[in-house]
Amino acid sequence: MEKAPDAYAIYSNIATVYFKQRKFNKSVTALTLAIEKSPENGEYYHNRGISFLRLDKMENACADFNKAVQLGYQQARSQIERHCKK
Repeated sequence: MEKAPDAYAIYSNIATVYFKQRKFNKSVTALTLAIEKSPENGEYYHNRGISFLRLDKMENACADFNKAVQLGYQQARSQIERHCKK
């Protein structure tokens, strides 16, 4: 059974629910699936980076924030300034 073409939006919504429930590992998993379906969406990288932050996975978080900016999601710049500059 093939997934719907807009499955990425469903995964993103599921990730939001998990994040609000403080289930950050599940949020990361859902956002990873969204990214696999829509790899050009910088917002998904940003949101996954926030979940990584909550899991104290700074290297992963910063990589996602940088990817988000590279894809044009400029809101991730503030996260880079706050968490990724040493």
